[in-house]
Amino acid sequence: MDINNDITLLKGVGQKSKLYFEENEIRTISDLFFTLPKKYDCYIKKDLSLINNNEKVIFNGVIDSFTYARFGFNKEMIIVYVLGKEKIKCVFFNQSYLRFGLKKGRIVSVCGTYYPTKKEIIGNKIIYENKEFYVNVKYGLTDFKDSQISKFIDTAYQSYNPLFEETLPPYLIDKYKLLPINEYLKKSHNPISLSDIKQLYRRSHYESFLKYAVSLKILERNIMRLPKTKRLFDINKINNFISSLSFELTNDQRKAVEDILNDISSDNVMNRLVEGDVGSGKTIVSAIAAYASILSKKQVCIIAPTEILAKQHYESLSILFKKYNISISLLTSSTKASEKSIILKACQTNHLDILISTQAVLYQENPFYDLGLLVIDEQHRFGVKQRSYLLDKYKDCDALYLSATPIPRTLGLSLIGDLKISEIHTKPNGRKKICTDVIDYNSLLKLGSLIEKEISLGHQIFVIANKIDEDDLKYDLNKAYNLFKELAPNALIEKINGRMKEESKNKIMERFSKKEFDILISTTVIEVGIDIKDATLMFILDSESFGLSQLHQLRGRVGRNSLDSYCYLVTEDLCNERLNVLKDTDDCFKIAEADYEIRGPGDFLGEEQSGFLNFDFKSDQAIFKCASDDASELVNNNSSYVKNIEKELARKNLKLN
Repeated sequence: MDINNDITLLKGVGQKSKLYFEENEIRTISDLFFTLPKKYDCYIKKDLSLINNNEKVIFNGVIDSFTYARFGFNKEMIIVYVLGKEKIKCVFFNQSYLRFGLKKGRIVSVCGTYYPTKKEIIGNKIIYENKEFYVNVKYGLTDFKDSQISKFIDTAYQSYNPLFEETLPPYLIDKYKLLPINEYLKKSHNPISLSDIKQLYRRSHYESFLKYAVSLKILERNIMRLPKTKRLFDINKINNFISSLSFELTNDQRKAVEDILNDISSDNVMNRLVEGDVGSGKTIVSAIAAYASILSKKQVCIIAPTEILAKQHYESLSILFKKYNISISLLTSSTKASEKSIILKACQTNHLDILISTQAVLYQENPFYDLGLLVIDEQHRFGVKQRSYLLDKYKDCDALYLSATPIPRTLGLSLIGDLKISEIHTKPNGRKKICTDVIDYNSLLKLGSLIEKEISLGHQIFVIANKIDEDDLKYDLNKAYNLFKELAPNALIEKINGRMKEESKNKIMERFSKKEFDILISTTVIEVGIDIKDATLMFILDSESFGLSQLHQLRGRVGRNSLDSYCYLVTEDLCNERLNVLKDTDDCFKIAEADYEIRGPGDFLGEEQSGFLNFDFKSDQAIFKCASDDASELVNNNSSYVKNIEKELARKNLKLN
C-alpha cells in the first residue's frame, strides 16, 4: 500500500477529520508519519524523599481509599490515597471518569507532579499496573487531541508498516551515532524509555539545525555576498528626521541605526538581524532604515507575521512619515481585490514607496519595480523559503530582520549564516518594569477587587489560556471565561482564539483597541503584535505549561506605556524554576539564557556521544558549530542532500507564485 495515498484512505479518517488534517498541513499518510510530537511529558519512578522541587513522577502502590466531589462552577475533584513506601494523597481535577476504575487494594501507578511540602501529587494519569516510566506524547495539533493522533498513527503503522529512505547522509548518522530514520520515526511516536527520549532529541536537534544551516548556506551562496548598486542618501535628512521625533533614541538604538546605515551604503547587500526586547524600539530603527532606502530611490517592503501587526506598522509609519511625501500601502489577505489591484499597480510602476504586508505579498509575481529593502518582523516566524522568495527575485535588495525572541536558531545565526547582529538592550524612557508575580488559584480568586479597580481607571486586562478545550489543564479558554465572569461580574468580556476566521479575530482586536470591552480571554494568538496602550493587567493561567520565552512575549502585551502594569503567572506549581526567572527579570536576553540552561539541550542530547559532552547554555553554539561545519562540507561538495534541499526550497517557492 502506498504511503503517499490521500489521508482519507486511512481507516477512521472521514471528511471532517480530513479538513482538520489539512489545516495542519497533513494531506497524505506519509505526512502523518512525519508529523512528530512537539513535546514529551516524562514521568519517572523516583524516591519521593529525594525530590526537592516539583517534578513529574510515577508513584507505585495500592489504592487505600478515594473520594469524589464537585465544587465551584462545574468543577470536579477525585482524591485517591495510595499506599506505597508511604501513603500519598493524589488529587485529580476534572477527570471524573477515573472513579469507575478505582477499587480499594488495586495496584496503580500514579503519574503526576509531586509537591514535597504538601506530600501530595497532582495527578495526570492512573495506570493499573506497576510502571517505572511513562511518557505523554504531545503533538499540539489544531482540532485534534493527542490521543487521537496517536491512534491514527498506530492504525497507519498496522496497515502500512512503511520503510522510509534515510533523510540524512549515512556518514553523519555514523559520525554522531544517530538513530536511523525508520527507528527514529517509530520511537518518536512511541518512546518507551528515557533513553529513547534522549536519542530522539539528539537526532531531531541535529537534523533541524543541519537542514537550516544548509538552507542558509544555499541562500548565502546565491545572494548574500553579491555586490549591489551603491545607495546614496542625504545623511542630513536622516539626522533631521531623527531630531524631529517626539522622543530620543537610546544609545542601543543609535548604534543599531549606525550599523544599518553603514550596511545600506556599502557595496554589498545588507543581511542584518536587530534583536531587542518587547517595547525596546525596533520599529523606529526599521523606519529609519526605510527612510534611508527611500532617499536612495529604492522601494521598501515590510512583512509581518499577522494582519494585526501589519496594520499596526501601517498606522505607526503613516504617522511617522506624514510630512515626508512618502507613499505607504497595506496589503493583506483581507484586502479587497479591487484595492489590491490598485496597490500592486502602484508598486510595480514605482508609485509606491513602502508596502506593508503579511505573507500575502509572497503570492504576487514580481510585485516591485525596484525593491531596495526587505524588513521581516518577528523573523523566527518565517522560514528560509519565505525570506529567500523576494531576495531571489531582487538581487540588489538589503535584508533587515527584527526579533524580540532570542531562540537557538537566532543565537546561532552568526555561526550558520552570513548574518550580522545588532542588539537593543535598553528600553525607551518612560517604560516601567512590569511587576510580575507567581500565584496559585486561591490567590487569583482574591483579586476581584484589583480587577475592578483597573477597569474603573479605564484600564484593560488580558487573560491567557493555553488551549481552547483541554482536560489536562486546570483552565482552558472556556473555563477561564466562566471564571472571570464570576470574578468581575460587571466587566465586559470577550474571547478570541486561533480557530476563528481572520476577519473575526481582527474585529475583536479592533473593538478591544477601541476600549469597547474590558477583558480579553485569549489563547496565544495575541502573543505577537498586539499594541493595546491601556492594557495594564495580565493573567496567564496554567503558566507552567508555556515556554519561558513565550511567557515573556505574552507579558509584553501589557506595560506598553508609562502606567504601572502587572502580570500574574497563575499555577499550582509555585516553586517552578522557569516561572520564578520571569519574576526576577524582564531582560529577554537573560530569559533566553535561563531558558536554555533549564531545558537543555543538555538534558536531552545524552552523555555517551563524545561529540556532544557537557552541555550547558553555550552548547547551543557547539551543536550549531557541528551542524554548520557539516553543512559547509555538504554545500561545498554539492551533495545529493544539498540538491534535495534546493529542490524543496524551489518547490515551496513555486507554490507561492
